[in-house]
Amino acid sequence: MRVVFPFKGEGLVKVNDKLKYICRMRHGILKSALNVHNPMEKTQAFLSEFPVNIEVDVQWADMDAAQHVNNTVYLRWVESSRIAFFEKLGHGVSPEAGEAGFILGYQDCKYIFPVTFPDTVIVGATVTEIGEDRFFMESHVFSKKYQRLAAISKQTVVTYDYSTLKKVDVPVELKNKILALKRI
Repeated sequence: MRVVFPFKGEGLVKVNDKLKYICRMRHGILKSALNVHNPMEKTQAFLSEFPVNIEVDVQWADMDAAQHVNNTVYLRWVESSRIAFFEKLGHGVSPEAGEAGFILGYQDCKYIFPVTFPDTVIVGATVTEIGEDRFFMESHVFSKKYQRLAAISKQTVVTYDYSTLKKVDVPVELKNKILALKRI
């Protein structure tokens, strides 16, 4: 069973006699935030889409020869938001004995706007879908200086039993925690 979470403007549609879920996540989750002209309102609209947000100061050392933040730094920021999400669930990255842990199975990043020093970015993290043995996350990187979206990353997180070295089903308790966090 897969659980897919609705965002504003999404829903079920009938396609070939089957109900399909249409998701705006690809590049549209922040459409409402991007159309706001007041910088404070834009930031608040951005933050409201994600149950977990972190702020990260851009460091001079994050820049590369092209005079913008290096692409790998965005992935470190996304990793930090993902860890903050796990911590907010009450589930650390190092599993306790007998507890399912997490392993990153996939990630990508769409770079939309070059971030430069000095700036502070806000990285929002959310779960977009829960599968049998994995869940899908999305993180957005937002530049406070330019008040705009800088990058979108999608990740697949697999639940993993480190004692047997095998993937396991997402525990029901964890699914319930994710659902509760999504409703905040």
